Amino acid sequence: MTTPTESLLSRLRDVKKTGRGWSARCPAHGDRRASLSIAEGGDGAALVKCHAGCTTAAVVAAVGLELRDLFPSPGTGPSPCRNGGGPAVAPGGPAFATAREALAALEKKLGSRSLLWTYHNADGEPVGVVVRWDGPTGKTIRPVSRPAGGWRVGAMPAPRPLYRLPELAEARLVVVCEGEKAADAARGLGFVATTSAGGAQAAEKTDWRPLAGKEVWIFPDNDPPGRKYAEAVAGILARLAPAPTVRVLDLAEHAPNLPAGGDLADVLADGRWCGLPLGDAAGPGDLAALLTQLAGEVEPWRAADDTDAAAGAGELQYRPFPVEALPEPVRGFVDAGARAIGCDPSFVALPLLAALASAVGNTRRLRLKRGWLVPPILWTSVVG
Repeated sequence: MTTPTESLLSRLRDVKKTGRGWSARCPAHGDRRASLSIAEGGDGAALVKCHAGCTTAAVVAAVGLELRDLFPSPGTGPSPCRNGGGPAVAPGGPAFATAREALAALEKKLGSRSLLWTYHNADGEPVGVVVRWDGPTGKTIRPVSRPAGGWRVGAMPAPRPLYRLPELAEARLVVVCEGEKAADAARGLGFVATTSAGGAQAAEKTDWRPLAGKEVWIFPDNDPPGRKYAEAVAGILARLAPAPTVRVLDLAEHAPNLPAGGDLADVLADGRWCGLPLGDAAGPGDLAALLTQLAGEVEPWRAADDTDAAAGAGELQYRPFPVEALPEPVRGFVDAGARAIGCDPSFVALPLLAALASAVGNTRRLRLKRGWLVPPILWTSVVG
């Protein structure tokens, strides 16, 4: 049976295999440089990202599909995970009263787990668990989440919370790693650290707004997907308001012995710090000081110039509607509505904003400057 990813790839032009997925020309705009990235998630869903800014809804509509076509049909199950761990369990299976019961069901099939990480919401309540098994053929990752109706084996619904979310609110500096193990290594060095659930291809499924206005250091894994993840996260953070100051510190540039795919946890595990300029008698405190020094020498991240935009100077350039700037529950309503009917979020957001402004009416005023008060009246227009 054709998977959602295979179905999508068959409709795209100039498809090429990349490290952990594929690239192709985006069908939603005049793409000349294969700016579309495609990957397969652990639950079998097709993950789509246009680096020129087209929404997923626009991409699938351009090839005659709908958003629901990116997800496996109930009962078909996902394709094998890229980490060699076998098929992931799609959400929607049996519900469990507690996370412990869901984990017991997984361990009954896969044996005793090696590692476990818990995700919490802003109130500190557990909402997801990422479980890892280390075996002779590699690692196996399984997510467990708590949607409505109990705990289930499957990924947390988007937007997902950041790892260690309750610790981020008061932090001025946050380190972002790819993966919970590396984030824990950074925490062991005294940093406030986090990551996103779902691996290198799922950064856009996480709510990154808690990092707005902060200093953020990103430590990529030592491989192409890891560096792409760092670029994706930096791009998402750049769209926050206020935008954080982002610095991307590539450890491989300073640690010549860092293995392929290695991260900060590997540096800590290596007796000689993977070649970092530290003495044999150095400790974690010395490593933290060195990372602070190296990160301070990195220029803040800036988006690369878009050659397509430069070539089309003077033309109108599409910019996605900033759904992330909307407060909840408006943001969730817009996101769910756009997904349900397969349209751009602006088709839901703009009329909704006009309706909300009408509901507020004359009961409130906005002070634009001294002596200038205006009612929250909005006139909107949607052009398809």
